[in-house]
Amino acid sequence: MEILKIILLILAYTLGIATLIVQIVCFLKDLEYKETILFTIVFLCLIIASTFQSFVKTENSLLLDIQELATNILTLAFAISIPINIHKERVDKYRKIRNNIVITIGTIVTILVIMMHSFNDSILAILIVSIHLLLTVVYSMFFLLFTKPGVLIQFREKSERKIAIIVLIIMIFTSILFIVTAENFDLKQIQQNGGIILAIICIVLSVSKIPGDIKKLLQSEKTFTPDDNKLEKLGITQREQDVLKLLITGKTYNEMAAELFISLPTVKTHVSNIYSKANVRNRLELSNLINAFPVNQ
Repeated sequence: MEILKIILLILAYTLGIATLIVQIVCFLKDLEYKETILFTIVFLCLIIASTFQSFVKTENSLLLDIQELATNILTLAFAISIPINIHKERVDKYRKIRNNIVITIGTIVTILVIMMHSFNDSILAILIVSIHLLLTVVYSMFFLLFTKPGVLIQFREKSERKIAIIVLIIMIFTSILFIVTAENFDLKQIQQNGGIILAIICIVLSVSKIPGDIKKLLQSEKTFTPDDNKLEKLGITQREQDVLKLLITGKTYNEMAAELFISLPTVKTHVSNIYSKANVRNRLELSNLINAFPVNQ
């Protein structure tokens, strides 16, 4: 059983790191949000912290104490990153306000948990962390269900909604189970099983996420033909059109600068102007807006 657990964790680490690498490559091509990368990094750190003892057997009280505090803080950071990531991926004009509220509440809870830890009240600290995570996830899933998706995730909207419903059902079931078994509350058991559950979730998310990101990368490398009429309506100049045509084919800023014989700051200025005129945040949204379809499709 212990060997199976180790194999499961190694698989989760490997797929998690692979997901992060693909996301970073997508981000460099303006095909992924930095909030999504932050979410993945925090999630990976949380899994490592919560499963530390599976690889390093120790009875050192100081080390165990640090692990417990790190796991709690990373869980709270994870709880903050979930809604921030979902806010970014959905269409919502109050995103900044919502993010500020999420960060403020998360910061207050984090300070409270650190205080509980300093008073050696581990059970109360974990209880506060668990409740905060539960409420944050439930809020995030409802927000996902009742808002429209952004351009980058439209292709997986149906699966996103199904996952949201499944997560809500799991959360409700877990809450009921926790209340029923509250008298037999076992802190050590929760710490041991929590990391394994997170590892399984990581594997599922990675398997569902990686193919979509690779598909985006492959599509960005294809040749595109922009709609000239739409470019004129957007007020994009001829030089900006030259940049745009390279932009939507996945060229990096350095590659565009070399091909157009202009400086890197000039490329960045043109790209910023294009995004501003088109009212988009990245090259994939731009491609969809100007109806740029692959020639070979």
